[in-house]
Formats: sequence, C-alpha cells, structure tokens
Amino acid sequence: MMKLYHWTLNAEKILQSGFRDRNSRNTDTKNGVWFTDQLLSPGDGIRKDMRLITIEIPDVYIEQYEEKNEGTEYRAFNIPADIVNQFDKHTPVIYRDRGIYKING
Repeated sequence: MMKLYHWTLNAEKILQSGFRDRNSRNTDTKNGVWFTDQLLSPGDGIRKDMRLITIEIPDVYIEQYEEKNEGTEYRAFNIPADIVNQFDKHTPVIYRDRGIYKING
C-alpha cells in the first residue's frame, strides 16, 4: 500500500465528483491524474491556495504508471482517473514547520 499526494485548486469538486483525466497539451491523448509519493512544497511549484488530497492505493495498481522523474527526490505517477476513483480520498490538515509542509495525522 502506498500513500500518494495530489495538490489541486479544485479539491471540493474532486471530493464531490471524483478525479478526471486531464487532456495533454501536446497531443490528443488523455493523461491521468498526477500524484507523488512525497509531500511537495512551494519550491516544487505548490501555491498556498492549493489543497492536498491523499489516497492510499496498492502498489500493483500504480507500478505501470510511474513516470521517469530524474533529478528529483520523489516518485511521480500519472494514474488514470477510473483507477484512482476506486479509492478513498482524504484532505489532511497541512501545516508549515520551518518552511516545510507537514501533515497532521
């Protein structure tokens, strides 16, 4: 089981309706939903008006969707929405400690 993290400006909509695959900007193909295996921070492009959604998902569902993420210290996944939506979504309480985001609980 792996805990995955997704930052978004649309947390309420996702919690009500589920995740949606996003369209690729460069092709007609659809991309899934982008997750990381670690909590990212503003240095990684996270804005303070974003909210965090987490899911716990068995590794077997996500292994094939891992992206090459060289030069970073986290793993990234682009998982189809129909897979992600099978699992419970959580919005944990986030706080900053010396400039680093952390989760309560």
